[in-house]
Amino acid sequence: MIVEKFKDYNDLVYTSQLLDEQSVELSKGMDVISVFSRDKLSREILKKLSINGVRLICTRSTGFNHIDLDAADEFNIQVARVSAYSPEAIAEHTMAILLHLSRKLSQSEKQISKFNFDLDNLVGFNLNNKTIGIIGLGNIGQKFANIASGFGSKLLAYDQNSDQGHPNCLNVTLDRLLQESDIISLHIPLNKSSSYLIDYEEIQKMKTGAVLLNTSRGQLINTREALAALKAGKLKYLGLDVYENENPYFFQDHSETGIDDNLLTELIAHDRVFLTGHQAFLTDLALDNIVSTTLNNVQLFEKNQRDENFLN
Repeated sequence: MIVEKFKDYNDLVYTSQLLDEQSVELSKGMDVISVFSRDKLSREILKKLSINGVRLICTRSTGFNHIDLDAADEFNIQVARVSAYSPEAIAEHTMAILLHLSRKLSQSEKQISKFNFDLDNLVGFNLNNKTIGIIGLGNIGQKFANIASGFGSKLLAYDQNSDQGHPNCLNVTLDRLLQESDIISLHIPLNKSSSYLIDYEEIQKMKTGAVLLNTSRGQLINTREALAALKAGKLKYLGLDVYENENPYFFQDHSETGIDDNLLTELIAHDRVFLTGHQAFLTDLALDNIVSTTLNNVQLFEKNQRDENFLN
């Protein structure tokens, strides 16, 4: 799909390597590079990209916390993102995780694979009349609110942008959302103010037995504190598509080598955690939109034009 859309560009280099001190040398002579959220574009990397001739970085993601924008400005490199590729895809995946937890589908699948059809361990809970707290009412948060309202849930929302709202959500303070929600779902970008937004103090404000969902960025949650709260019974379930230390492992097959991360190993083994490997975005429509928008960003750059996808 990517090759077909970029067929008019002859000077293309594809690599599965992450961008680092060694692979940055592949950028020599290139005007444009395309990266993903796993690539870390530090000041040092950006300086080398600039020396190598790079003038545009297209990240195939909505978030851009992996790019030092100040350094990009310093080295005269433009940065463009994909501001929205399919917010529905991520919202739907979030609800899929919640339904998976609410109806104990992992346990059910394990039992049935052994021809065990006993129901004693499979009592779930309804979403109807539950209070769902949505942190962040951007494109994805809006779509998740649409879906959640269809289950007859009461919706609370908190967004740092006070102008954001949703017809089915009651906008409240973060403290009230944490205190009153049965289920809390994160839909915000990662930045300095949101890093570890959910830490020990915030978890203690939650209802005992709350469900915490994160399909945004792993570092929004202090995973160690969340896991401790899960073990203590403060949290009932934890549903994740992201993990704060995911970079060495996600998007790759480690079935033969295993992983060297005790915290991630604990998450995977815990029977009240449902973890997917940063796949919430992964639909055919989203992939097509990511490639199309990235190509459009390149074409705008060639014409010395800009739109809302350009960040600096």
